Amino acid sequence: MASGENPHELLLSIYKKLLYLYPKQYRDDYGEQLVLTANDMLEDTSTKAGRRALWTHILFDTLVSATKEHYVNFDAIIAADNQATAKNQQSKKRLLMFGLAVTAVVVSLLLLAQPASSIPPLSSLNTARTLSQGTKNACLTNDNQAAERVHSDDAGFTYAGITYSNFEATASSGIADVPAGTNYQLTIASYDGKLAKGTITYDGNYGTYDYIIKKLPGAGNWNFVSMVACGDNMWVPAIK
Repeated sequence: MASGENPHELLLSIYKKLLYLYPKQYRDDYGEQLVLTANDMLEDTSTKAGRRALWTHILFDTLVSATKEHYVNFDAIIAADNQATAKNQQSKKRLLMFGLAVTAVVVSLLLLAQPASSIPPLSSLNTARTLSQGTKNACLTNDNQAAERVHSDDAGFTYAGITYSNFEATASSGIADVPAGTNYQLTIASYDGKLAKGTITYDGNYGTYDYIIKKLPGAGNWNFVSMVACGDNMWVPAIK
């Protein structure tokens, strides 16, 4: 991409060209709405990793949907072709179905082959699901000595008469819209006095992630750096 070129505008321009994969009537009926939807999704995605995951999903959806629309309209196209024989119709239909299957398999494998992307702090659940697509490493396991070092550098705060850990509050803040009161399980795998790494598993359908948290000056001061889906965290693409 050329220096200074807006990635949002570039991807939207490419997407508009991809729409020519659809039948003309479908483009006339839904093209404008498809472009508006793609534009809204790109506006909501500001990171390079987010755009990569989003673009993979858009490409997959476009290839599969366009092939499906051609198949749906195939009978009408064939009926207008006075030269087509019944045998040719069946052969072309089988070829089209085969193309659809191959496209779905190839793009799915490409989607699964890329590693899950890093999730920035205070991401929405929808963003976390999108960036969690791809291969995932095994989750980090707890190390008691690392946990003790974190606890010695931690501090608590009191709310409604209950004392909470600053570290745990920071670790649980990775996804902004997880409902308040959602339970989670936290492990601490390593801590060198600067960075703490471990795993957080939210109850419900909110996922399991390896996190990185940075120690700031002063007791109990922490900064959430990032997290990445791990283990069997199998999200379904959330973009519609």
